[in-house]
Amino acid sequence: MRLGTAILLLSVCTVPGANAAISVPGSGLAHACYAAAERGGSLWGEDSCSTALDDVGLSLHDRAATYVNRGVLRTGLRHFEAALTDYDHAIAMGEHLSPADLGVTHVDRASILISLGRYNDAIEDANNALRLGTPKPEVAYYDRALAEDYLGNFKAAYYDYKQALALAPEFTPAAQQLKRYRIESRPANGS
Repeated sequence: MRLGTAILLLSVCTVPGANAAISVPGSGLAHACYAAAERGGSLWGEDSCSTALDDVGLSLHDRAATYVNRGVLRTGLRHFEAALTDYDHAIAMGEHLSPADLGVTHVDRASILISLGRYNDAIEDANNALRLGTPKPEVAYYDRALAEDYLGNFKAAYYDYKQALALAPEFTPAAQQLKRYRIESRPANGS
């Protein structure tokens, strides 16, 4: 058996839940930033995040989470380079986040890296997310599959899409991508 060649559409698929916000408790601007990221955000939400990050009294956890949340908002605004910078800051502060939150951050960054055409880096982030135990492993497998697809590694992409769907049978982006593949049987003698 071998995988038939798949044609990849040159557009990045938007994945529900691909960009996940990290909770910041309380009622201050960092919490407002989190709430905006959870709702889908706006320029006001991005501004609240930036103002919150100016607060020298912000705990290290809340600062790292606010970088992630601003990255989510900037992703929604298609400010990919700015979002990538925010995810980089959050990952640099990773010791102040739980492994699951750090895993989510790597998934979020992998999505941005795919948008920027940095597929090998996206695969590395998806692998880090899986290693850390992201609460949405299906999204990490999907991101890794997209990056593999863009690199022409169709067999690896196929199996990652299958794994994403096995973990979350309702995950339609992976099911949609799998429709592009066909399995061909080859005789044992290689003809």
